[in-house]
Amino acid sequence: MDRVTARLALVGADPNDDEDLRARKALLVLISVLILPVSCAVGSAVSRVRIAGRMVAAGVPTPRHDHAPALALLALDMVEAMRSTEGVGRFGLELRVGINSGPVVAGVIGRKRFLYDLWGDAVNTASRMESHGTPGRIQITRATYELLADEFECEPRGTISVKGKGEVEAWYLVGSRG
Repeated sequence: MDRVTARLALVGADPNDDEDLRARKALLVLISVLILPVSCAVGSAVSRVRIAGRMVAAGVPTPRHDHAPALALLALDMVEAMRSTEGVGRFGLELRVGINSGPVVAGVIGRKRFLYDLWGDAVNTASRMESHGTPGRIQITRATYELLADEFECEPRGTISVKGKGEVEAWYLVGSRG
């Protein structure tokens, strides 16, 4: 599949909290912010795949021309939910999100318990965008920026040094223009 956008997210807890409190906060956030929105998005062809629910992708298994905007809107909704004082925002956790677009190999693995998974440089780069990102921000690659620039406000981050990739241009996804 050559037109896919992948998003990885990681919830960051306050290191001053005790281990049990961090775990309870993270579980609540996973249910409220990561799992529920993704469940709602599945009907619109955004699929949750592997890495303990941290990754979602648009454009698989059913191709769609708007894979990048669909995933961008989901990521913006998730970051906003993390900031909401009425919801999980009161726990002081932050979400770090990385998005990249490009070709992937997709397939089902397993014999008794099946798992839909994605592989390829696009997935690895999305993971690097998340791990090299900034808490509370959505970091995107040039490939995703080019797909979103007309419909979304993006802030240039500049060139960053990314493990295994070297220097990579990155932007922050700020919001929808519409």
